[in-house]
Amino acid sequence: MAAETTDQAKDTVEVSAAVSYVSGHLFFTRTLELPEGMLAADVPSFVELTLEEMSPFSLEQLAWGYVLDNSSRWVCIMAVCRPRVPPTEQAEWDAALYVLPSFLPLLLRRPSQGKQQCILEADCLTTAYYEDGCPLPVRFTHRPLPRPEVEEEEAGELVPPAEAFPATGYLRIATAREGKDGELLFALQHIDSPEAEPSPMPDLRIENLDTLWTADVRDPGFKQQERKARKLAGGLWKGMLAAAILALVFFLGGVGLIALQQWQGSRLERIARQAPEVEALELKEQNLNDLKQFAGSPFQPFKILEALNQVRLEKFMNGGIEFDTVRLNKDNEILVSGYAGNIGEVNRYADALIASGRFEAMSPPEYQTSSNRTSFKLRMRYLPPTESATTAQSEPQAEESDA
Repeated sequence: MAAETTDQAKDTVEVSAAVSYVSGHLFFTRTLELPEGMLAADVPSFVELTLEEMSPFSLEQLAWGYVLDNSSRWVCIMAVCRPRVPPTEQAEWDAALYVLPSFLPLLLRRPSQGKQQCILEADCLTTAYYEDGCPLPVRFTHRPLPRPEVEEEEAGELVPPAEAFPATGYLRIATAREGKDGELLFALQHIDSPEAEPSPMPDLRIENLDTLWTADVRDPGFKQQERKARKLAGGLWKGMLAAAILALVFFLGGVGLIALQQWQGSRLERIARQAPEVEALELKEQNLNDLKQFAGSPFQPFKILEALNQVRLEKFMNGGIEFDTVRLNKDNEILVSGYAGNIGEVNRYADALIASGRFEAMSPPEYQTSSNRTSFKLRMRYLPPTESATTAQSEPQAEESDA
């Protein structure tokens, strides 16, 4: 129902102005033990029947509430006759967060020592009396204290006169504030003597707000509607908060997506700028690989072309044979296309290639004569030199160098 705490709760909201206190001297009270086995849902009906029996006023004239103890075995019924409450105070009730009796802390906080406890609130000094076996006060005495006839700014805190000052001191509600988890906290002070400064006490924490609704003295129908409205407002607020968080997530996601797209575009732009250089490097690397393959391969097109041209120069120093195209493959097969003065020159060139020992004919020469020149095609196969021939060629060169 209620708990004490010595911590000053963070992230709290002051609600003192929204909590209205009704002076204790306007109430009549009754503390009863509930019948064995009574359910909590039946307590309001029980309280209402009890009020009809004990009150000289009709229920329509009463503002009432009740407080259950933690075990739900005892109930303290509180009622005030509406005509006795100043109309100016009643006009503020609808806008208040709660309308509570000024002595509410005495119902929720039993003294650790002694059997009585006092509180000064709403210009009334209320004393609660307790008995063994009952967690709630069994009776109250109320003494209204008149306000001094001075300006409100100069009046200061109301203090009981010396003859009425309780021997054990009294409590006072300094503030009421709403905690971050929705609970209500009453900051209490204790005054030991007329000259003493107020000393702070552990906060009275109301975690179960149903306790405050049952203690609220407003009309039950109004309280029911107000509770529904606050639950709806709380749900709407949570929904709006969730929607705001979701919108923030979408916004941050959109910003992140735009940043990612810009980064991706910048990256693609850099890749496009570097593409020519990369292609040039790849082509250069490919050429190097091709040259390495040619260097270590038996297929050596440059040597073949050199051999073809060398025979042509040796036999036709003054011209007569002209190359148009030379096609090679990796099997050292050659197709020589060109022009000659006549068919005889083509035959002498083909014979010279075969006589060099580096070529063999794959088919007879092909001719096509027109006016004063002959086009031809020679299909030959290049014969790479053997190792012995290569050695023989290198030895004369060595002898010449020795000489």
